[in-house]
Amino acid sequence: MGWMGTMMAEDVEPLSVLFVTGPDTHGFGVHDHNPSTAILSDSLRTAMGDSAGIKVVWNQWPTEDDFASADVCVIYSDGWGLSMLKGINRLIQIERFMDAGKGVLRIHWATGSDPMEKDYHRRLFGGNMESDYSVHSVLWHQKFELADHPITAGVTPFELVDECYFHMRWVDEDRTGVVDILSAKTGPDFQNPTVTPKSRALLRQDLPQTVARAYHRPDGGAPFPTPEDTFTGIGLTTTSAR
Repeated sequence: MGWMGTMMAEDVEPLSVLFVTGPDTHGFGVHDHNPSTAILSDSLRTAMGDSAGIKVVWNQWPTEDDFASADVCVIYSDGWGLSMLKGINRLIQIERFMDAGKGVLRIHWATGSDPMEKDYHRRLFGGNMESDYSVHSVLWHQKFELADHPITAGVTPFELVDECYFHMRWVDEDRTGVVDILSAKTGPDFQNPTVTPKSRALLRQDLPQTVARAYHRPDGGAPFPTPEDTFTGIGLTTTSAR
């Protein structure tokens, strides 16, 4: 919201935000994509008032007209085979959206691509969550470090106990174009059965782990992915799910 508020300070026209939600697949109280999106969209509407026009597309893919009228697209769904971003035609549509200078935010498991499309996801969003490589926390007490970035404008430091993905597979080894927005250290007591041999050596270094990031694409647009329930578009991505 800090990022969107900063945009509105510079723009005259109301910001048009398109929310895309996937079906609730995990049972009551777990990854509730629909009620979570309702809370997020209502909170944004309350915070921004007439400065933002908000539309939510529930459990289906938006139309061409929906994308044409939107400035930002926020996607909260399952990933991999159940992702709302699954399928080459949808990825082409999202690429055109970002090529027009618009922003995309992926939240939580929406940062995980179908294995057949992982290279396309990395090129669009700067990185993605991959099985047998990324780390899946269950209840991790995250003490966030905030980047000095327009996305964090108006946001004060905070802590959260949540499920999160990190150790993303990046667009390249130098993470070209990737900017950390939220990061946190796992600490010596971090335990999770999904930690793979590939990531265990990294965790021993006790370095900050990227939880939300921006990606400055060579072709423009704004991906902000977050594995916390995550943003992508300048790009924003978050991986936390609550």
